[in-house]
Amino acid sequence: MKKCILALLASVGISIHAQSLWPAPTGQWVGTSLALPDLLATCLYSDQDRLECRLPAFGGPDKRPEGGAASLLGGPRKLNPMYYKERWASAREIPTDEPNKCKFEVAFRENESTTWNPQGCFLVEKHDFPLRIVPLSDRRVLLIASLSGRGTLSQLLQGWSPFMIFQRSGQDWVLESRLEVELTAEQKRPWSRDLTYGQYSVVGDHLVIGLPCQAALCIVDLTRRKVTHQRDIFGAPPEGVSHEDLSGKTFILGTFPLPEGSVVLVTRSRAAWNDLPKELERRRNHASFALANLQTPEGVKQMEKRTKEEQDRTYSLHPELCWWELDPATGKLDRLGVPPKGCPDFYQTPSQLQDLRRLRPHLDGTLRPLGQVDPTQKSAKASEESKPEPQVPSAPKATTQPPAKQDATPRRPTA
Repeated sequence: MKKCILALLASVGISIHAQSLWPAPTGQWVGTSLALPDLLATCLYSDQDRLECRLPAFGGPDKRPEGGAASLLGGPRKLNPMYYKERWASAREIPTDEPNKCKFEVAFRENESTTWNPQGCFLVEKHDFPLRIVPLSDRRVLLIASLSGRGTLSQLLQGWSPFMIFQRSGQDWVLESRLEVELTAEQKRPWSRDLTYGQYSVVGDHLVIGLPCQAALCIVDLTRRKVTHQRDIFGAPPEGVSHEDLSGKTFILGTFPLPEGSVVLVTRSRAAWNDLPKELERRRNHASFALANLQTPEGVKQMEKRTKEEQDRTYSLHPELCWWELDPATGKLDRLGVPPKGCPDFYQTPSQLQDLRRLRPHLDGTLRPLGQVDPTQKSAKASEESKPEPQVPSAPKATTQPPAKQDATPRRPTA
């Protein structure tokens, strides 16, 4: 019983930590507009950060729910729209009489259309519950499964994969194949539920998935329908760190697709990755302390104070930020020597870290918070506005007085 309580307290600490390090939302470019995920919708923003439209998921509410995410719990599940090849795709769960299965209705929406067009249904096992749907053509879609209860090393080696190609068959969709997931020597470890919280972006002909907990990347070539690259940014987890220990951690803090086709990432440092065993030990000690101090109100206050101290220590030990550039076509990942213009290379407080969540890519290739004008453009605009408007010369007024005699004494120039 005591071990169960310790595990619960440790998980609470981890979840608090995860919330404080929640990654920045990842979008994708649709022409010159940036599409960002919202609650059961995708929002399109102009380069001037003006909301152009809110595209609700198929069967989702037209307006953002007033109760936030909590108001959506318990209802039929819906997949946020994703865009590829001039077409949006979404899906909604519908009732089925088959146990241990879930049924979804697919819908497409052409680029200029204002309505969803139902395209038939697919049936999957409950453990293959879809997280994303990408339109490959009018007859094929890519589904990414949630890995709920699956994705162990042995299952992957036996051919199971979270990436499923469904083909149109009559009025419905049938499973055509699963994309093979190749594992290198460094990647022989289980996939976690990180796909549920993954950062998804279609960049050109590639689907880039950032796995925040594992500090890993996965790239799917949508034309070849193949998982082409997997990258562990810091390599395998340190010795003594298990698959479960990575749950709730956040090492990829932002994944930003640029208009020209590359992707900029910001992560915590390798030192923070290597320090995971010590951090886990500190959290276990904190859980033991919490268990011993939950009996009295004073003890609860001490626990809250110590929790805050533990969080601050996590930030202060490794404040460095690492910036990277990814080429989805080749899988090449390069560490940037300096952060992108206007971006930090370290943080000192949780609030500064949360500022990363506000960063968005823009057409000029810069990263800046949504709604903030590029300082160089702002200065140029201010300079332009400060110039005096040209004066239109007025006609001289008529006068009966003779003109005043000009002073011939030269004037001293003023500084």
